[in-house]
Formats: sequence, structure tokens, C-alpha cells
Amino acid sequence: MKPLLQRADLTPDQAQRAASHALAWLDNHQAELSAAHVLGPLLKRTDLTPANARRAFAAGATWLDSYATAAVARFILAPFLIRSEMTAEQAQRYLVIALAWLDDHATAHGAPLVLRALLARDDLSVDDMGKAVTGAFAWLDHYAATARARYVLAPLLDRTDLGPPAASRAVSLALAWLDAHGSTEKATLVRDALSARSALNPVEAHTLTIAPAPDRCNTSNPA
Repeated sequence: MKPLLQRADLTPDQAQRAASHALAWLDNHQAELSAAHVLGPLLKRTDLTPANARRAFAAGATWLDSYATAAVARFILAPFLIRSEMTAEQAQRYLVIALAWLDDHATAHGAPLVLRALLARDDLSVDDMGKAVTGAFAWLDHYAATARARYVLAPLLDRTDLGPPAASRAVSLALAWLDAHGSTEKATLVRDALSARSALNPVEAHTLTIAPAPDRCNTSNPA
């Protein structure tokens, strides 16, 4: 069911039928840890009917009541952080749960799912912003050289409210990442986020202009 829910080429009718099958399955299995692998792709879909979106949200909330600290909770927390159906009270509740999850899993390989969603929010308090940024750098301490780091570096660079030390550190890590991955198509996220920053110093701006680019070399090799 997960591969079906992840398809982006479903017709509206197919998408609703897939959602209905997923919700019927969840009626009997939402208390299981493995339900995360159905709930996650279901909650990520933006074409759910309002009724199905409410059912999916309710199933996800019930699942999190039991498994909010589990590593696989990232598959539910990430879409919960960006869905618009929640009340302000619900949004705050799941923000707190996501930050608590990050305390335990900030250095886990799969943490970018939650980090990316957190860093994309424009309603974080100063304290919550600090926790998200701390979690991002904790993850980057372990994985900054990997291709996957683009999913943390880009939203971190997109923040306009980073303090000077954090901004400088993020830019330095991004430029180092481009040295290794700039010749791949995967570099677009990081390159665009860096280019959009208005506070690059002359050295950083020059380094960005000379970083490897996909059109300068073979991009067929995976990172």
C-alpha cells in the first residue's frame, strides 16, 4: 500500500480509492507500530478529501499517543508539522512532540524528515527555533558530507532569523558540501538556498561562484 500512496501520477479517482483502502486498513491496524508506513505517505498526500484528511489526522493522532518517541514517528510528525487542518492548539501540541522527538533522535539518519519540516515553519518561538537549529547542527556534525545533508542545509539556509554565528556555520558547511556534491543535480537545493542569501561576504560569494556545477561535468554518476 505504501508504494501506491507514494505515487504522484494517480488520477483524482485513483487517489481517493487508494486513500479509502488505506483508511479501511488503518481502521483495523492503526494501533500497530508498522502502521506508520501507511500513515506517513497517506498524510503527505495533498489531494485527500476533507473527510479523508480528518480521518487520516485522527488515525495519526491515535498512533502518536502510543508511539511518539519511536524512531518511525518521523513519518507521522513530519506531515503533521505542515498540514493545515489543525487548530492552533493542536499545531502547538505536535510541535512540542516533534521537538521532544528531536531530543532523542537528532543524530538519527532519518531525522531530516522532522528537521526539514520544523525549519520550514514561520511560527517558531525564539526558544523553539533555537532547539530546531541545535538539532540541525547536531545532525550535520554526523552527516554534513552526505548527499542527504541537502535536506537540512537548504531549509537551514532559508531561515532569515539565524544569528550571525549560526548563519556563518551553515554557509561554511553548505560551501564545503558543494565542493563535494556541486557537480550533481542534487546540489540545486543547496545552491539555490545559498544564492538567495543576501548576507554572504565577498569570500563566500566568490566561493559559491566557483563551486562545481552540474553543467560543467558529468552528472550521471549518483552522489
